[in-house]
Amino acid sequence: MEFFIVNLFQEHYPDFPKGLLKPSESPDFILGITPRQKIGIEITSLHPYFSDTDLLSYENITACLKAKNEKLSLYRKKKLDEYWLIISVNDLHSWNRINVNNKLIVWNFKTGFNRVFLFNTIYGKVLELNHE
Repeated sequence: MEFFIVNLFQEHYPDFPKGLLKPSESPDFILGITPRQKIGIEITSLHPYFSDTDLLSYENITACLKAKNEKLSLYRKKKLDEYWLIISVNDLHSWNRINVNNKLIVWNFKTGFNRVFLFNTIYGKVLELNHE
């Protein structure tokens, strides 16, 4: 499933760097751009951590980031140049019901990842999160 998501992300994110994408573990993939430049890519799904909020709420995204940030020290053992997190969202209703773009402009998240993306696998939409 992760391989399907990263390939779909690659198709829908025009700025995805060219290179050799290899399956790995912790992180899920390593993208070799050059022999010396490598990006670790971790794939996860957004889950309803809090049942009383929308799936695409600040609280749910923050909980997802917190869970993945706890594993970042393990990923960094690979000594890669960057670490990306792709959060797949497979929910039709939340994405359509709220204006995700407007919310993400004002929300700022704490994470150790260099780049974090919300990726709606149904619509093929990619949104990058603002983060510290």
